[in-house]
Amino acid sequence: MLDEMKISDSDKQRIIDYITENELDYNITEGIFRFGLVSYDNKLFNIYKNNEQYVLVKMDPDKDYQAQYDPGVMAYEYYYYQNLQQVIEQLSLYDNAVYKVWWELLDGHVSRPSSANMGFTNEGYTEDWFSDHLTIDKYNVEDYDDQYKYVVYEDKRPIKVISPHNTLHEVSLFNNFSMTDMDKLYVEIHPISLKEKNESYLIKILINNEPVLKEWINYRVFKKKGLNLFLEELLNNKNQYVQMNPS
Repeated sequence: MLDEMKISDSDKQRIIDYITENELDYNITEGIFRFGLVSYDNKLFNIYKNNEQYVLVKMDPDKDYQAQYDPGVMAYEYYYYQNLQQVIEQLSLYDNAVYKVWWELLDGHVSRPSSANMGFTNEGYTEDWFSDHLTIDKYNVEDYDDQYKYVVYEDKRPIKVISPHNTLHEVSLFNNFSMTDMDKLYVEIHPISLKEKNESYLIKILINNEPVLKEWINYRVFKKKGLNLFLEELLNNKNQYVQMNPS
């Protein structure tokens, strides 16, 4: 029965192309009988065709587990559409409604991972890993201990920066959150993992003028989309720790 309800290869490709072109956060899964998508929040969507009608089945894995012990829990939801375009639009609406975390602040708090522990893995790595999607202009490429290439973005302009952490811990229990004037924005982008659709990066923003004892704001950023969203916010003066001054 499931074999008879499979969608065509052209339908599958149309869905895949739409997800890719619009940067939707779905991972493709495909077994013998089922073509499916796993959403950012780990819901499974299977798509079938019954006569001329499309059926979108949403499964919640957590509820599926609960249903083993509570028959009142419904893990599956069924949606019916007249054409594939309606299915695609629903998938897009769902993806856009999901709350997503694109980056996390590192260091300065015991519950956060340290930037020193961000171990580079070479799965998916190529030396021009940044060239197909990085949207900033006029960056330089540096070599990190012969392990990988990383990107350096430098903009000579006056800025004010502030540490998000207690940098005065040796003399005070509190960070006084004073601003530091700098004459440039200096950012490093290091790859952590470049596994497709599970990319992660270490972004380092320089926040002092010391030539040797440099201080940074460190972020772990998730996925290609997250990388460019982070840089877009930074360069549009939306990062809470970096204040761009008029040139």
